[in-house]
Amino acid sequence: MVRPAPGNENQGGKADFHWQPDSLKIEAGLSATSMLVIKEPAAADLIIPLTVQQGVGALVTGPTQVTIPAGQRMVTVEFTAGATPGQLVLRATLPASAVAAVADLMIAVKPADD
Repeated sequence: MVRPAPGNENQGGKADFHWQPDSLKIEAGLSATSMLVIKEPAAADLIIPLTVQQGVGALVTGPTQVTIPAGQRMVTVEFTAGATPGQLVLRATLPASAVAAVADLMIAVKPADD
């Protein structure tokens, strides 16, 4: 799910900034990845903070920020599920110097299969 910052609504078509995929189901103790993707290659390194919007951040471990390098359109982000099942929403926020948009990633941690 992508929410443009006020005044920067997307003009239809594919979102300027999104997670691919935009939701993950991770078995407890395992890892999964998603990519943050921007429409155009970054003019300069983009440092993107990642913050928990809903749920408990301790459900998974992963970076608190990522960087899309200059000239690139994406970065792969890895998350490792803890032992506790649950759900959270992680938000990536592009800086105003870029598109000034946010993208939410839904993460569900499932119990480990015995």
